[in-house]
Amino acid sequence: MPKIIFFIILLYFYLLNSAFGYDAEIKKFLDQFDTSNRIVLNEISILANKTPTELSKVGSSVNIFSKEEITSSESVYLVDFLDKVPGISVVRSGSTGNLSTVFIRGTSPYYSRVFVDGIDIGNPSGTQQTPSLSNFLTEDVESIEILKGSQSALYGTQAIGGVINIRTNLLKSKNEKNNKITLEYGSFDTKALRYKYLLENKSSEYVFDFYNLESEGFSALDRKLGATEKDGFENKRYSINGKHFFDDNSILGINLFSTDEYVETDDSFGSSDTSTYYANEYTQGIGLEYEKEFNNLSNVLNYSKFSSDRSGQTFSSYKNKGERTFMSYKGSSNLNDKITYVFGSDFIQDKTPTTNHENDIFGIFGEIIHQTSPQLNNTLAIRNDGHSAFGEQFSFRISSAYELSKNANLKGSYGTGFRSPSLYELYDSSNGNADLKPEKSSNFDLEYSNNLNDSLKFKVAYFSNETEDIINWVANPPGGWVGKYEQTSTKKKREGFEISNIYKMSETTSLDMSYSYIADENGGKIIRVPRNQLGLNLGTQFNDKLYFNGIAKHNTDICDTINGTKCDVELDDYTLVNLLAKYKLYENTNLKLRIENIFNTSYQVINKFGTSPRAFYLSIDNAF
Repeated sequence: MPKIIFFIILLYFYLLNSAFGYDAEIKKFLDQFDTSNRIVLNEISILANKTPTELSKVGSSVNIFSKEEITSSESVYLVDFLDKVPGISVVRSGSTGNLSTVFIRGTSPYYSRVFVDGIDIGNPSGTQQTPSLSNFLTEDVESIEILKGSQSALYGTQAIGGVINIRTNLLKSKNEKNNKITLEYGSFDTKALRYKYLLENKSSEYVFDFYNLESEGFSALDRKLGATEKDGFENKRYSINGKHFFDDNSILGINLFSTDEYVETDDSFGSSDTSTYYANEYTQGIGLEYEKEFNNLSNVLNYSKFSSDRSGQTFSSYKNKGERTFMSYKGSSNLNDKITYVFGSDFIQDKTPTTNHENDIFGIFGEIIHQTSPQLNNTLAIRNDGHSAFGEQFSFRISSAYELSKNANLKGSYGTGFRSPSLYELYDSSNGNADLKPEKSSNFDLEYSNNLNDSLKFKVAYFSNETEDIINWVANPPGGWVGKYEQTSTKKKREGFEISNIYKMSETTSLDMSYSYIADENGGKIIRVPRNQLGLNLGTQFNDKLYFNGIAKHNTDICDTINGTKCDVELDDYTLVNLLAKYKLYENTNLKLRIENIFNTSYQVINKFGTSPRAFYLSIDNAF
């Protein structure tokens, strides 16, 4: 059914485009109006091919967001912004500050590879190495690029669902001051302080960033169950991001961050609202990236180390530390004006003292990007990984992008992916299974994008992802609390489609609309992923001082699980409306008012876990 619906929509849009018959050059819509987002055919993608490529020539499904697009939204936390992207679902385990995980097109959170300033934040201390983005603010982010679908051909393990690349405040924006301070106060006695300082000279720029957030919070247990106890949190984050320019062809990037988080939570089984469970987590990341170009060959060396310490927690007997080391080399060059090639290698090492083991993965990859004709671009990528526990794994991806007209593009891709079992799944003394092999996937997607005119732009995409050799925890005896991880023969398929529209209503007002349908192969629900997601985003500049942004989100057909493998619990449909008003007090001073969940909707994204009631936040920032 989703395939039929998708192709009907695709045919309709193509005929509509033919009827309009626009031949004008695509204008830089986002540059004209900051509140527009999501679909521009002439943007540059770096993630898709590991080399800068015009988006219109990329065959894979990609979303790119600029700093202006991110900061003009009403979202303060990065995960809240990501939750508005078509095909993306974010699940938070209770109040703000708790673990937030990202589902790309219905695939599990541990099927996504996430980089922050080149640092791979796959958590080696987690049971399945799930990346967490709960402590990142939108104000910290320079750009986000999301590559959807199986991408192991270039990115190796965990890239079954896709890859997310986040760049934070690396360089000074035009006319930006060297100092900026932000203060915020709001509901639940929430207090936030952020200070940013830029140090620059002729050859380098460094951004020093400090952020502290603390709140009494709300109950991690759902208020419908009578929960009243407050579960607070505190988050401190320090970061240094910089670049040193040796010459015009040689750059060294330096990125460091450290977070200290304290989060309270309740009994997740819903039996207690007064539990004093808490977690302390310390994370650190260091990244070095050296770029050098000579003889028409671009070279990038990357080194990063990410560590996590969750030993200070009371709600689990699994108290673990871990670190992930990542190293890579990438070379790229133009063989001629029609062929670009990319090649390289990378290495991942995961360690946890709890299991007293380590996993090593060494991969090599190659890619050819061929402009077959002025309208057609084809890409082939292949990769081979060697794993210290289970041997070799081969991956590939093919993609094409065809320019139907100067305003419209048709693109498609097919690729394979895999996920290596984690150290916990392999070697935990109680639950581990050293005989586990990698999970494998295949992915197909087809996408049509069009600028009908200066005021209307849209994108529609169909996708299908199938995973096999799935790793599940299996109780023995069934229904008990004793078991281990096992390889199952069951295949899982996820498919659906996404529709995104940008409508420029006037020179000062823009309306973004999106819809996603995500289901299994039989049209059934996927655990914690809404089958239907509808989003509306309205941004308007009333005058040179007052800006308004409102967003509405409607999710239906949601379920959760008790046994971990199938939908056992039906969750209610819900609609959320958030508002932001921004007022320019002075040249470098802004006042912001945020209202979250304006209609005080009671809803769940995880069974029995609480979500925020109506909340108000007022902030002021000053650059000097």
